[in-house]
Formats: sequence, C-alpha cells, structure tokens
Amino acid sequence: MTVQQQSRFSTEDQESVNKLLQDYFNSAIEDEGNDQPFVASGTQAERDRIWTAWTDFCGLTQRKAGEINNLPEICRNVDPCRFWVDFAREPEAPRVQAPVQAFIHHYIQNSIKERIVLGPEERIMVRTLNSAYSIIEVWRRLVASADFKVLRGERRALRRSEKYQEADRLFLRWEQEGEKRDGPAYLIVQVYKTRLDIFPFSLLDPLSLYCILTQLPWRLYFLWILVKLSPNLNLEINSLYVKVEATAADIIVILLALYQRAEDIPATPLTRMSFHAAILLGCTGGFRPGSLMDTLCRQYTLSIIRNPDDRTQRRFIVTPNIGRNKIKKTQMTCKYRKQKNVAYSVPLVPFPILCLVSLVITRALDMGALDTPYQSVHDLLHRPNLGRTDRLDIPWKEEFLDKPLFPLRYSQFLELWTRCLLVIGCRKPIRPYALRVGAGARMDESLSSALRNYIMSHSGAIFEHDYQTGVVRPNLASLAFGPKTVSRDETLFNELRNMTLTRDEGAPISVSEEKIAKFQKRNDITELRAMIHASTNKSEKNRLNKQIKHTIDTCIKLQLDADRQAYFKEADQLRLRGLEPEPAPGARGAGRAAPVAALLSGSGLQNDGESLAVGVSVSEQYIDAQLLHLSSIAPSVPRGVPGTAAASKSQQKSCCFICSRGFSNRSCFTRHFRDAHLVDGTFDNPFACPVCKRAGAAEVVVHDPAQWCNHLEHTHGLTHTPRVNPGVNPRDYASNSGLTCLLCEAPMTSTRGWRRQRVHPPSRQAQKGRHVRCGG
Repeated sequence: MTVQQQSRFSTEDQESVNKLLQDYFNSAIEDEGNDQPFVASGTQAERDRIWTAWTDFCGLTQRKAGEINNLPEICRNVDPCRFWVDFAREPEAPRVQAPVQAFIHHYIQNSIKERIVLGPEERIMVRTLNSAYSIIEVWRRLVASADFKVLRGERRALRRSEKYQEADRLFLRWEQEGEKRDGPAYLIVQVYKTRLDIFPFSLLDPLSLYCILTQLPWRLYFLWILVKLSPNLNLEINSLYVKVEATAADIIVILLALYQRAEDIPATPLTRMSFHAAILLGCTGGFRPGSLMDTLCRQYTLSIIRNPDDRTQRRFIVTPNIGRNKIKKTQMTCKYRKQKNVAYSVPLVPFPILCLVSLVITRALDMGALDTPYQSVHDLLHRPNLGRTDRLDIPWKEEFLDKPLFPLRYSQFLELWTRCLLVIGCRKPIRPYALRVGAGARMDESLSSALRNYIMSHSGAIFEHDYQTGVVRPNLASLAFGPKTVSRDETLFNELRNMTLTRDEGAPISVSEEKIAKFQKRNDITELRAMIHASTNKSEKNRLNKQIKHTIDTCIKLQLDADRQAYFKEADQLRLRGLEPEPAPGARGAGRAAPVAALLSGSGLQNDGESLAVGVSVSEQYIDAQLLHLSSIAPSVPRGVPGTAAASKSQQKSCCFICSRGFSNRSCFTRHFRDAHLVDGTFDNPFACPVCKRAGAAEVVVHDPAQWCNHLEHTHGLTHTPRVNPGVNPRDYASNSGLTCLLCEAPMTSTRGWRRQRVHPPSRQAQKGRHVRCGG
C-alpha cells in the first residue's frame, strides 16, 4: 500500500505566497538589495564632500543668456545630475569626458591651504594634492557618489517601466578584481590610444606600468591622469613612501625604549602597556592596527597546558582571538562566516619584553578579572592543579568579558609609535604599516601562501604587489656567484633588513626653551592674542586660544625636524672624518617605569636557553614589576614636545586603586567610587591595599570605606582619595534617585527629601561658595 506523502504547503498558504511574491518583486524593482552601498562613515563623508565640490563646479559652467561659445550644450551648462546619465551611456565621447577632466584639473588647482612655516613669512599657501594616485581616489569617490545619488534613481524608474536592458546600462562603477579593471568609470582615464613603440615608459613607475600592460593585452592606453595631467600640473606619479619592514630586532629596540626612556615618551602606565601589547600582536600576526584597538577580555583565553617535553611541568599560553577588519558587508557570506577572527596561541617565554602572556596575566591580576581569585602572581603561576587533564582554561568573570583588557585608541597608538621612533633616533618617519610588512615577510619565508593570506586577510596578488620592501631582502649576489657566500653573509643581510639600522640616539628629541620663547613673539601669535583681548565672546576666545596652541605646537614640530636633520647631516660628516659627534642634551630615563626598565636591563634575562623553571621565575619578577608600574599614575611630560605641557596640580589624574581605572579629575573618580565600589560589596570582606602590596611596603588591611579613604589620603595623596562621607552607609548609594548632597555626599532617597531642609553649618557652605540644603 502506497502512503501518500503529505505536501509541505497547503492551499491556505496561497494568499501569503502571493504577498511574498509581490513584496520581492517590488524590492527587485526598487533595487534596494543590490544598489545599497556599504561604506564606512568616514568614506561616506569624503564622498559627500567631493560631490559638493562637483555641484559647485557645475554652477561655474552656467552661461549668461546671449553669451556665445563653441562648446557643446553639455559642456556649456553642466547639470550635476543629468550629466552622469549621458556619461554612463557614452563614456568615451569627448563631450562627456571634457567636464570631468576639467573638474579634476580645477579641483587640483584649488586644493590650496594655508600652512605654518618657520621663516619670516610665517604662513604660506601650498597645494595639498600632489600625487596622481590621490587624484585617482578623488575620481573613484566621485563616481561612487554619482552612481548612488543619480543613477540609482534612474535605474529604479526604468525598471518600473520594464526597461530592464536600458537600466542595466546605467551602472557607473570602478570595477576592480585583482589586476582587471573595467567599467565606464575607468574609461575616463583611458582617452588616448597609442602604439607600443611610442609609449613613454619613463613617465611611469614599474608597478603602474605592469598594471597597464596586463589589464588590456590587445591594446595599450595612455592613462590620462598619469600621463597627460601629471606632467602639466607637476603631480608625483611615483610612490612618496618607501616601504620598510619591522624586524624582530626593530621591535626589541622600540619596546626597550618604551620603558627605559619612559620620561621622554609620556603616557600613562596602562596606555604604555596597551601599546606594548598592540605592538606584539601586530608584529606576530600582521594584524591591521584598527583590529588591535580596545581588545576585550573575551578575546584572550588564558590556559595552562601540560608540558609535552616534561609532563611533570606546566606551560602557560594565551590564545588571542583578533577580529578582521576591512571586510565589506557584501562579502560576509558563508565563505567568511567562520573566518571573521584569527586565533593563535602564544606561550609564556623567558624573554619578558616579547612575552604577551605576561602582559595578559598582569592586566588580569590588576583588574581582578579572573573568575578564580588569586592573591599574587606566584599564587596564579603555582596554585592551579591539572590533575588528570592536559589543559585547563582560566575563565574571566562574567562582568569583565566585554571590558577592554588593553584599552587603546588609534590616536594614542600613533602618537606613541611616532614618539618611540623619535626617541630611538630614526632619521625618517616610519608608518606602523611596517609591522604588517615585516610580519608578512616572515610568514612568506616559513608558511604556505594560503595560510599567510588567511592570517593577513588578503589575496596573494595583493601581497605580491603591496608587501614588498623598497630594497630586495635576499642576497642576490650569492645566487649569482654560488652558495659559499650565503652562510658568511647571512647575518649581514639579516641586519640590513632592520629599519632602525641608521638610527642615532644622540639626535635631539625636544626644542629648547629659548626657541619656544621666540615662537611666542611671532606676528601671527601676537595678532591672535590681540583678538582675544578685544573679544568678549567666551567661545571665540577658546577658539583663538586653540589656534595659538596649534600654531606653537606646529612650530615646535617643524623646528624639531629641522634640528634633527641638521644634526644627522653634521654627525655623518664628522663620522666620515673619524670623529664622534656630541649627543644632544635632554635625554631622560625610565621615571615611573624604572621597575620594568631595571628588570629588562638585566643581562641574564635575555638568555633564551634558560630552563623552564628559571623562565617562570623571570616571568614572575617581570609581572610583579609591571604591576608595580601600573600602580603609578601620572606620566612625566617633557618640555618641547608638541601637544604636551607640565601637569599642574589641578590637571593631575586620579586613579582608583581598587580596579586600576584612571580618571581625568577627582570628581569623576568620586562618582566612580560611589557608584561602583560602595555598592558592589567591595568592602564586605577585608582586603589588603594592592598598591602597597606591589611596592613591597607593609601590608595594610582595609575593613571599611572610612579606613580605606584615610589610608589613601595619608599614604597615596588626596588626588587618589574619593570625596565621600565615610559615615554614610554604602548601601544607601544604591537608591533610585541618584541624588546626593553637594557638601556631605549624603544620598537622597527621593526628591522629596529636599523639602526637609537640613541646612549645613555656615562654615561648610562657605567652602562651596553657595547656600546648599539637602534632606536626610
């Protein structure tokens, strides 16, 4: 007997099916899914700015009535929107190419901005667009704006009229896949056709020439921007930046200076450690800096592994899980669903400066973020018992999973990177991109191309074209004349790869007070101060003060660059004559980072042949030193550094010694202490002051908020002491009203408490300069 299979759908679903068909048909007509671009907010803002410039340019083409010229109508009165419809239909016609070429030319000529200089003229006007490749990016963004703002609507209208073929012609995109470039937008630079024997090869760099020769095998085009426009407007068609790689030796030099010259590299201890961690992640995995900012606790897995070489011992590892960036939302298909992150394991190593595990353990203990409470580094490294398992993960507390383990903004990362290179004596600015180039080079030598591309999140073609250094890495002479010279010169050529090979730590890193005083007498500074004196508007005065600060900071930066170049030139000449130049004065030491710097300076710590037990002991000392470093707060700030100044008492930052968070002032710290620690059970059990414990001082056990505040005030200073009334019950701060007395910090259970009018003594009111009443 045949059993009839029941249908998945019933006839009652006919109405819902018809509705779905209608909805999807309307969606296809509107083309929402295919045309909606996925761009970052910064890119969209740049596209809008260029589109505004295009519409302004079109306004300049409008002719007065009766005015006669030989231009076609489309060139005589350019409609900023309708023009792109004609351009998409006939991109090779001169009548549609002329307006966009004129716009690009005009855009370059008007990229004039005022720049501060050190000469007597003080300010000059300079052109900011000087690279042909920057102009190509401007054109690409204009194309994207035109396609979305104009042609997208035209395609919708044509689809509603069922003119699908005509709608498919109105696509204006710069289509690029590997080395293949096509589409109407790209044709704007393909104007002049020529034969191979008259091509001006000398005008193009090898990479651009290769791209041109491989994109259209059957004919060769001049690129209008690169070939014709660039010579006319003196645009640079070669790369303005020589790519270099950051080797392991370069990383060690930078990180040692981060602590040993901490007074010359101002930063809070937590920011310094976060920068340290970002450098280690960047040089090991080649990750882009954007994916290394504000990494969360949940992105790190701290584990204990049984040592396979000696099963009586254990190894600590950390598995970072770093997210990918620069992946378009349209590419996040099933192919990328499991590849949005890259995870890899890092062991605890006896070379502290390169140990990411030590930094993770330091922050975990400092934050108290581990689910299992550990009293010290020794306790964490020795108490856990593997038992019958070979791996044991140490979990985070639930409330810490989404908190940054290494809080760091890109502006802070870039500032510290630039300052480190300055302090170690690099002659030219080097981009953080060198970390990624160096990591890619090391992976290319050891890993398969598939694994290298997976880790670095790009294609093989991109690596081959964009991740090669300006100087070829291997010893080509040994390839030509035999392998006997390879072993002899291997160390030499490894050294030649270092980007810090030409550094000179004797170069000046700050500007003298005399030169800074001269900047204060500049005419533009004097005029700005006169405007401040004459103005009565507070916001206007603030704006002018910011201009003064920006002017002085820029002058300091320009003067420092001039002083350094003069030093390098003179030092090279003296060394060529057999003399040693005198180093510039002003170099300082480790400051509050002295505990870490002293440990890193120990000669025994850099021996990679140490036993595992000795390595754990070294790591324990290093983590203790880092914890002691984190207990210090305010960074020392050198004079003559742009954007910095000596911190006054009112500018000193406060720190919560319970959770190691920093705050801009004491009031913010007080709010944090009141809202977080007075109500979360911190004082339910006695605890020892973590700062005193790290410093090796006598242990101070705290039982209540009053004792804690008294200890902070007398031992660590008022800056790190919250303004709270120790006699108030901490649980009262958990009220829903959120109101507190401005004088005694007493909590208000409701707004009606203000009516009871318990007035403070006049002496307390006078301290605040106002009459304050509160209920209680």
